[in-house]
Amino acid sequence: MEISKTRVYTNGAYIAPVKLEDGLWHWIVMEFEDDSYMDGHYVETNEVAETEDGLILKDEDDEE
Repeated sequence: MEISKTRVYTNGAYIAPVKLEDGLWHWIVMEFEDDSYMDGHYVETNEVAETEDGLILKDEDDEE
């Protein structure tokens, strides 16, 4: 994987080009700037996790 030094700001996040093993360039999120939402609900995100489920720390429904 080859990550470019180029950074682009998009709504709520900084993204960067990355060349993956398939030889194609893709966009990846490098940093979150704003709140995150899933299915219309606020969620707190973890930037790194051992599992896919671990990427979401909690959502607003967990607090009830």
